[in-house]
Amino acid sequence: MYPYYWGYYPYMMPYPIDPFALMYMWSYLWMYWISMMYYIEMFRVMVDMWRKLAETSFRGVTTAPATA
Repeated sequence: MYPYYWGYYPYMMPYPIDPFALMYMWSYLWMYWISMMYYIEMFRVMVDMWRKLAETSFRGVTTAPATA
């Protein structure tokens, strides 16, 4: 199952860490974070607009008086 040298050699990374790849990854994660904050904020604005629309739409609706 394991290679014959499993217990003899320490674990080695498959490739060395590339500083340019790290720079790319950092900028990608930063832009992803900023865009997710933007979309979450736009979602909150949309839900607030829906709530205001529902409040104004049903403001004139009255229920029938209860007869018992």
